[in-house]
Amino acid sequence: MNELLSIAVCDDDRLMGARLERIFNQASYDLLIDIKVEVFLSGMDLCKYLSSGEEIDLIFLDIEMKSMNGIEAGKRIREQMNNNTAHIVYMSEKESYAMQLFATRPLNFLIKPLQYRSILSVLRTSISLLSLGEEYFEYKIASHKYKVCSEQIMYFESKGKKINIVLVDGVRSFYGKLSIVEEQLNNRQFISIHKSYLVNLKYIVETHYDYLMMQNEVVLPVSRKNRKTTREILFKTSYELHKQNSK
Repeated sequence: MNELLSIAVCDDDRLMGARLERIFNQASYDLLIDIKVEVFLSGMDLCKYLSSGEEIDLIFLDIEMKSMNGIEAGKRIREQMNNNTAHIVYMSEKESYAMQLFATRPLNFLIKPLQYRSILSVLRTSISLLSLGEEYFEYKIASHKYKVCSEQIMYFESKGKKINIVLVDGVRSFYGKLSIVEEQLNNRQFISIHKSYLVNLKYIVETHYDYLMMQNEVVLPVSRKNRKTTREILFKTSYELHKQNSK
């Protein structure tokens, strides 16, 4: 097992937390995936943990908790912490929360007592949506960590101390150095064409001596220093693609 699913359990019932830990241990064996579990007794403790920059893939969140209940914790995670990547699964003994949960985009809503079959189904769904095994680019803004699927990145653009991640469906920005981004990717799918641009070969639609056109119709310059290497990589990629298509 070489993949890891990070799970948080938030329930003020200690016995429930211990029971879910045992269930996840069994599920780890059944699904052939490593599972790391963190247990929290309050929504406040969970939010404090996430605010420290720790990453969680999947949160099992009890609704009926004292002080900060599950719905309040879910809203804080989504709205105040701007965490839209963690999957949230609400737990309750009641079935009357559906509309209140809608705004936090939960993955599922489980009725207590929890059944192993239902939990296993949720884990499979989460694993599928997370696409464990795909490559991700991770970056930080202040103390918060974020990640985007490398396949969705068209190119990186360096502007001063800021790096723009130009995605298929938008742009994200953080402070850093393009050289460090290149080292982090360590992926031949991305090539350096200029000191300010690192592009994904997949999204190049036109190639010229001193510039490229990307899928979004943006023209990017190829510096004199990078022209030879860029041409060699593009020629090799084109040749390999031709071989695959002719088989």
